[in-house]
Amino acid sequence: MLGVVRARRGDPEAWPRLEEALAIAADKRDLQHLAPVAIARTEAAELAGRPDLAHKASASALELALEREAAWVSGELALWRRRAGIDEPCPEGVAEPFAIHLSGDLERAAERWRELGCPYEAALALADADDRESLRRASSCRSCR
Repeated sequence: MLGVVRARRGDPEAWPRLEEALAIAADKRDLQHLAPVAIARTEAAELAGRPDLAHKASASALELALEREAAWVSGELALWRRRAGIDEPCPEGVAEPFAIHLSGDLERAAERWRELGCPYEAALALADADDRESLRRASSCRSCR
């Protein structure tokens, strides 16, 4: 999604694209349309340091994902909400790598992501750590290959 790529780059034109995506998905009630937009907007809000926007972007999609037992969507939304500064318990039934990450076991989360072939998510797990070694490994991502 162009909006999230722009947000990751710090481009101020990210939000118009994210608003456009929201408008397209607005009348939908299925996670296939709602989840990618909610995840992208929540990540962009986290990158902007706006927990209020993260909450607004993700609350209804997270509720729907939990209701429909969509473990991967629930996990990804819960994780971006946590990163954005929304302090809440890990929801029941999220996919394992997200549950491990949300529990605070970031090394194990990174290991699990690598086992699943997801180096970007492994690097993000390490980047959430407070220790220098994990941060160094996340920035080089050598351990994620």
